[in-house]
Amino acid sequence: MRLAMRQPCPLGIAGGAPASQPPHRDAHCSRAENQYHSLVRRKNRAWQRQQLHELLDQLYEEPRYFWQRVNPQLTSMPLQLQDPAAWEAYLRLQSARPIRPGCFLPPTSEPTADMTAAAECLNADIDS
Repeated sequence: MRLAMRQPCPLGIAGGAPASQPPHRDAHCSRAENQYHSLVRRKNRAWQRQQLHELLDQLYEEPRYFWQRVNPQLTSMPLQLQDPAAWEAYLRLQSARPIRPGCFLPPTSEPTADMTAAAECLNADIDS
């Protein structure tokens, strides 16, 4: 995160430079900020390398702990849903709801006499 360094206004007016103008930054401040961010990135990469080396060492020396670290025990459901009482309340609510009128299968879903007659050939023996 870059912090904007505001210089005080030479006229003594509160607020410093107007928002439309970028604040003045000297070379020393910019260089120090760049060095800081460079150091943070370098330390982060070193820590990630160290974690990777430790993980690979565990793979060969202690495979059980390696797999525990790579695949931590995760529950299949969130904590709120692990309680059976929550499920019982949900199922009671669902069973208490009335069935909405008009929820029927379309008429074309029922087989007609023509469909049944056309499908009779499917009942013939395979050997014949």
